Amino acid sequence: MKRFSQRTGYHTMAELNVTPLLDLAFVLLIIFIITTPLLEQSIQVNLPTATANPSAEVNPKSIKTISVNRSGEIFLEKQRVTLAELTSVLTRWRQSDPEASAVLRFDKDLRVQQVVDVFDSLRHAGISRMAMINTPDEGKK
Repeated sequence: MKRFSQRTGYHTMAELNVTPLLDLAFVLLIIFIITTPLLEQSIQVNLPTATANPSAEVNPKSIKTISVNRSGEIFLEKQRVTLAELTSVLTRWRQSDPEASAVLRFDKDLRVQQVVDVFDSLRHAGISRMAMINTPDEGKK
């Protein structure tokens, strides 16, 4: 009679299950997709409403966001600047990028003169391509 060896149960696993790794990668991707737009919206601005939604083709690398909150503080991207600093930074940026464009976010309760001051700063810097962000008018859909 032949005896069975105890060593027959040992063998190396040739496969690696990557399903949990893919699940983790997709969860992280979803988290980044959800949180990225929230980072740009971190400056509190109560946007005005509009009924029209015109759009134009612009290189995304040639766009800077200028936000002005209710108290009149000016932010270039996420950095607080004065009006004079805004003009000088925009002038240097326009010289380095001829396709420079600006996206403007103004609080709807802001004084008109503060809006005009930002437009003047853009004009002095030579930036003529700009767009204002607003919220859609819910009553006129």
